[in-house]
Amino acid sequence: MRGLSPTLLVLDLELPGKSGIEVAAAIKADASLACKVLVLTGNLRAETVSRALAAGADGYVVKSEDADELLRGVRAVLAGRAYVSRQIAGAFAAGGGASAAAPVTPREKEVLSLVARGYGNADIAGLLDISVLTVRTHRQRLMEKLGLRNAAEITAYAVRLGLFDPT
Repeated sequence: MRGLSPTLLVLDLELPGKSGIEVAAAIKADASLACKVLVLTGNLRAETVSRALAAGADGYVVKSEDADELLRGVRAVLAGRAYVSRQIAGAFAAGGGASAAAPVTPREKEVLSLVARGYGNADIAGLLDISVLTVRTHRQRLMEKLGLRNAAEITAYAVRLGLFDPT
């Protein structure tokens, strides 16, 4: 991708000779690229979804979903929001990726919902009339409680709980 300045890469995970997860990680590790990565694949395994999101993918859509789902994913990712389709949220429900060992408080649910909608910490602080440090604390506790690693996994979990509808 040297010499190019793409805004968005729609990436399949099944590439000849190299894993799409490796490609996503390499793109995200390159500080000179401001490229968003939307995974489009047939792989619904929760472990693979988690690995792709941990590698830096900004969104994840399944090939078997309709074109409108792909367009929603493209629009969300280009707008700076993490995106996971309903089928992906279902994969987390069926295969793990997050487990509620400790109960989520009502305030944490509010933060969870706002993160899923693409709001940053400062925006959430303003909306909830709390400090940015408090938002960070809620977010960190949520991630620890639920075994989540990034905003995309938070979004998948919020969809699963019915706190966010990506459509």
